[in-house]
Amino acid sequence: MQISESSIPLDNGFNKSPSELEEEIREGLSEVGIEHVTLVIMSKNKSPVFKYIEGISDRISISKRVTEKLDCYLASASQEEKGQVYHGRDTIIENRIFDHEKLSIVESDLNFYSIYEDLSYRYEIVIIFHSIVALKPDEFRQLELICNITIAWANSWIAHHTMLLHWSRYSEPQTSHLAPNLTKSEFDVLELIIKGLTGSEVAQIRGVSKETVRTQIKSILHKTQCKNQNQLISRFSQGQWLMNYTARSTYT
Repeated sequence: MQISESSIPLDNGFNKSPSELEEEIREGLSEVGIEHVTLVIMSKNKSPVFKYIEGISDRISISKRVTEKLDCYLASASQEEKGQVYHGRDTIIENRIFDHEKLSIVESDLNFYSIYEDLSYRYEIVIIFHSIVALKPDEFRQLELICNITIAWANSWIAHHTMLLHWSRYSEPQTSHLAPNLTKSEFDVLELIIKGLTGSEVAQIRGVSKETVRTQIKSILHKTQCKNQNQLISRFSQGQWLMNYTARSTYT
């Protein structure tokens, strides 16, 4: 279901935590008659990176059996047209599932609803729903809206974790490349700077002139491609400047 950007109100006051959003989605699914939901986000090599397999009501208990047959469910859902909610009968899981509320046996196959869609960064999502009774047309439309919300959430989840991955790579100091470029004196000065010492204090500790320290700092900034001393401290402080014994031995 496509929604134009112009139709999205920007001042609707939406401000819900992930737990509140999950609870409202669960309530919405329960209201339309969904008994169980399975949500899987997969990477480009089809490996699951996120799985949510939960019962919505206490009427049936199939989480264990769905987990055991998860590959079959994913394969079945991925054969359908992307972006469309498919409805059929579940032939993967055995019938005769106990209905706790009615104290009876479900004699026919469960209703099976699924949607398979592409996500950002070449990820994919499969959502599978089970119900005892087939959904009415208005209930089916409500399920489609819930799928749209869930897919949007999945895209935001992928974007957030992708950003964290790129950030961790960006913020990692390239010590293996930087260390050989620094002389032993420059490395010693760098260690003192990231501890918070001023140029004068570094000169006093090392027993050299302030001008010598100033020259060494300029050289360090050039070799580490830092614009100023604050950037140098920010990049290599707080435990990010880690030099093992092997790297240190370069200077001895």
